[in-house]
Amino acid sequence: MKTSMTTYLIEDNNSAVAQALRNFWKEREEKRKTWLKWKDEHLPHDVSLREWSDGRIAGFIFPSGIPKGWKNPDRFGLCWPRSNNPILKTMPEDKVLKTAKEHLKEVGIDVPTMITEKDSNGKIFASWHIGPFIPVQFIWAGLDDDAPKGVATPNYENELQKGAEKIRTGCVMEPPADFDWQNLLPGCRAIPKYEWDYLFGKWQDNHKGNES
Repeated sequence: MKTSMTTYLIEDNNSAVAQALRNFWKEREEKRKTWLKWKDEHLPHDVSLREWSDGRIAGFIFPSGIPKGWKNPDRFGLCWPRSNNPILKTMPEDKVLKTAKEHLKEVGIDVPTMITEKDSNGKIFASWHIGPFIPVQFIWAGLDDDAPKGVATPNYENELQKGAEKIRTGCVMEPPADFDWQNLLPGCRAIPKYEWDYLFGKWQDNHKGNES
């Protein structure tokens, strides 16, 4: 069965890809620390904070009752202050954090997430996105140096094959059909999903009870 993603295992912790992943973690951790500090200063001690995948604050969970001036929980059990609640003015900036694709671009690696059809003069006839809703993702079993880490990208082998069938005569496709996707990420190796699942599960099993 074909998967919509290609999985790359990071094999060199000194590679640009590994650095991009560390930058990704650092940005999120810094924002999380800022918001946890705010939470501890303004909300009851048993309140928990939740975030969306893009780093935005999803809301707060109040086990001991919702304070005045807060909306009722949504379907995820998360609360947010009402628009007239003065506490809103004390909140830190809730900025959207950089994506995995953006972090990789910052270290000089451009991960294609679109196929473009151009004529011989370079004029674009058509273009379309490839991969799932979030086409480039960092993946990891844990934060330790020896934990399996990687990057998931669109399945270029499948997407480029399908794309080549759509291209009109006299036009070219970017990336081309012979795009060297296996060597897209320096210091990484493209692996089948079952290998990633095995490495992930093995590491998790060996570290049960050690995660905080």
